[in-house]
Amino acid sequence: MVLIKSGSLSQADVLRLAKKRRIALKQQYGSVYTKKDWGILTEVLQKTTSLEKLKLNETILGDALQNSNFTAALAKNRTIKTLNLHWALSGDEGARVLAIVLKENSMINNINLESNDIGDLGAAALAEAMKENTALEALSLIGNQIGDAAASELAAALAENKTLQSLNLSCNHISAAGSSALADALKDNNSLRKINLEYNNIGDEGAKLWQKL
Repeated sequence: MVLIKSGSLSQADVLRLAKKRRIALKQQYGSVYTKKDWGILTEVLQKTTSLEKLKLNETILGDALQNSNFTAALAKNRTIKTLNLHWALSGDEGARVLAIVLKENSMINNINLESNDIGDLGAAALAEAMKENTALEALSLIGNQIGDAAASELAAALAENKTLQSLNLSCNHISAAGSSALADALKDNNSLRKINLEYNNIGDEGAKLWQKL
């Protein structure tokens, strides 16, 4: 995997990086990714025929997600299968933009959004995208701020989605009500094989629902 430090990219890197299968970005202390950096990465997404794994964790992703060229390139990319955005500080707005990407992208099948301060609004946007997306197989939302409202939205999406196999919602704020909605959704879903609700607030009542499935 090629590790790209913030502020280190140049135009000469485009063709080199476009040939790599895995790229990771990690923001260095006291340094940030510039518009120039994101512009170069946009070109990489447009030109690559090899890139399968893109890791943007521990970066400030706001500038990238507000860059329409970068998000358009990500939406249209047909090589990336794994997108790791762990601790990328994307929040609800980042989740909303990613949801737009997922409505168009037909290749990404594994996304890690752990510890991104995503609340009900962001999770609801992702849920809406799941109704249209036909590629995503694994989604991790560990350690966010997701409650019952978004759990219900995700449940509605699961009733329609035919590809997701793994959903990790551990360490959020889901209670028995949200757990119940998710359990009910599985009655109409034949693809999901694993769902994780550990370290939520589902209580004994919520746990009993899953024992019956």
